[in-house]
Amino acid sequence: MTARHHRLFGLDLLRAIAILAVIVCHYTAAFAGSWGLEPPPRWIMVAGFYGVVLFFALSGYLIGNILFDIQESGTTMRKIRTFLVRRWMRTLPAYWIVVAASCVVAELYNYRSYDLLRFLTLTQNLVTPFPGGFFGASWSLTVEEWFYVLFPITLFCASLWLPRRGIVLTLSTFLVAPALARYGVWRWLDVDWSYGLRQVAILQLDAIAYGVLAAYLTRGRIIDSRRRLWLGVAGSASVLISWYFHASLSLADSPLWMSNGVFLTSASGSALVVVACVNLNGIGKLTDAAVTCLSNYAYALYLVHCLAWDIAALTLQGRMDLAPPVTLILALSLAALVRRLVETPFMRARPPQFGNHPTTNRQLLSLGELRLPGSQSTKY
Repeated sequence: MTARHHRLFGLDLLRAIAILAVIVCHYTAAFAGSWGLEPPPRWIMVAGFYGVVLFFALSGYLIGNILFDIQESGTTMRKIRTFLVRRWMRTLPAYWIVVAASCVVAELYNYRSYDLLRFLTLTQNLVTPFPGGFFGASWSLTVEEWFYVLFPITLFCASLWLPRRGIVLTLSTFLVAPALARYGVWRWLDVDWSYGLRQVAILQLDAIAYGVLAAYLTRGRIIDSRRRLWLGVAGSASVLISWYFHASLSLADSPLWMSNGVFLTSASGSALVVVACVNLNGIGKLTDAAVTCLSNYAYALYLVHCLAWDIAALTLQGRMDLAPPVTLILALSLAALVRRLVETPFMRARPPQFGNHPTTNRQLLSLGELRLPGSQSTKY
């Protein structure tokens, strides 16, 4: 009997919200300049920060469930290797295609101040500030890809040492170490908050770990709708409080807030919102279809949306008033090409994680079909 594969509308909705937050943040400032308008207010300008944090929480929650399933089945290096191959085939081919396209556009701009090897190996901001000026959206991919490597290997080693406490030790390490490091960097080093703190990969690993923590604490538990509602309220309140103080700069003089407060409130709140939305039902056929479509194309849109603006600005010199609509058309077109010609073929070619028994929860997870008690499933 073959399991039917459905999607989790709630997680699709959050993914759609996340990509919209990033695009609104980046495009409103650029479009306002094209039309000679005043820059958007700061609360809009920081929306992209919260969109990326929501992406991190979603990744942690979904990846965490897969890793826990691997652990329960008996962790081996072969399974970890398969896990990494599946993740890399999901993300790296599309990323490298956009890096190549960005190189072409940079050459047309006569811009060569970037280290291509570091971008190809996703080390451009691993331990150093993000260089900026080239493929700006790539900083968060470095965080994700290195988390995919470091967390499973750490979990595997910790579980060998402490079989019953390996996950607690691993989560504690990934939650505490980045927070302490951020405080030290911000307190004693002269760094730019965005490039030198927010966009340094090893300092942001806890943003994804909060999603894993949410998966760990809720795994195997059926959470009723009332509790999910309260989790959603608490998570949303945490994110909104973070958003307010971030946008208002009212705590900008506090080293503790700037190094950790804004990150912890947004990451933990986003993780709670993810848990609250897992079993969220659809709204209507048209709305659900639009949300699912945007969710499907979210990764490709994230990769190409800045590139689309660069191409539009390059080709419309002297007519920048036309750049906004052209940018939107280009972004959607490029995302469709990347999704159809790169993402989808490589996802279909990925090796299975747990053999060939698709009716089991473990196989659904390995296929990217997360199934939770009383829920549908979602592609990952």
